[in-house]
Amino acid sequence: MGNIYRIITTGEISSGTTKKEVEENLAQLCKYDQAKLEKVFSGEKFIFKSNIELDVARRYKNALDKTGIVCQIEPLTNSPSTSNGTSDSSQTTIASQERKNLGRERGDSPEITNPSSKRVYVLLAILVILAVSGGVFYSLPKHYQYEVTDSFKRFTAPNFIHALDQFGDENQADVIREFKSRGYEFNCYGGLRHEELVIKGDDYVCWAPLKSAYDNIPARFLTFSFKEKKLHAVRLEFPDTSLPLVKDYLGKTLNKMKRLDTLPGCDFGTDNFGYRLLVWGNENSHVATSAGTPDGQPFIVLWANVSPCDQNQNSPFKTGGEF
Repeated sequence: MGNIYRIITTGEISSGTTKKEVEENLAQLCKYDQAKLEKVFSGEKFIFKSNIELDVARRYKNALDKTGIVCQIEPLTNSPSTSNGTSDSSQTTIASQERKNLGRERGDSPEITNPSSKRVYVLLAILVILAVSGGVFYSLPKHYQYEVTDSFKRFTAPNFIHALDQFGDENQADVIREFKSRGYEFNCYGGLRHEELVIKGDDYVCWAPLKSAYDNIPARFLTFSFKEKKLHAVRLEFPDTSLPLVKDYLGKTLNKMKRLDTLPGCDFGTDNFGYRLLVWGNENSHVATSAGTPDGQPFIVLWANVSPCDQNQNSPFKTGGEF
């Protein structure tokens, strides 16, 4: 094992925030009660997490920074112990909450943010436990567990009906609030790695399982990506069997956008499986999907808030983006 570290604070808060705001954020992230919050702001050294490697410490610190608390990563040379009443269980709480914020791609559980959704999630978890004997579910690899829980979530997911050509330069907070109010259970996180980008330039994403889209076409996932607090791309994932229905729907409904892949001057190439890209667009945005997909392989429909024929670094077709 390499060097180990811990995350500490003396209760200092970031400029532009108030103690009350930071307390509320910490209570939500770490599940701290008032007594624990008083220890955080006692002026003494308080340990959020100890005995962790540097990359893990950086992720935890990133989550804590967003609450407004000023914290530091300290190297440890001996076996760490907690102080100021910080127990292993409280450290586990922040670790669990941070894993939720980092997203499914990092091995985390989706974030459930409202009481009714939490009750649904608990009920689904009970059903899963009853459906598999001897705790088999929890012995499955993580990606199989996610497939099972996502499948259950799709039973209650709303039908996605927002027309792709009606998206624009919306504010990040407005988009998330609107679609949460429609019943979508989003998992949102920033600090994206390259493979987590929908298109180049993204700095924040929110995704949710989908049951269907538009004319009740079977679907799998909805993802919004944002850049500098503005909507940057919308990604819809469908099973391979939905491709004919999706292509027919797009052809009928994107009448305000030009069909570009048949025109000279725009080289869109193919997707990762060698299928030609179908592209509709205007001067500011575009919609794209694949002309085909291998059996059993999901396919993507992408709306991007960039010009499709732009040859600069904003073009997802020229920078290793979604396709």
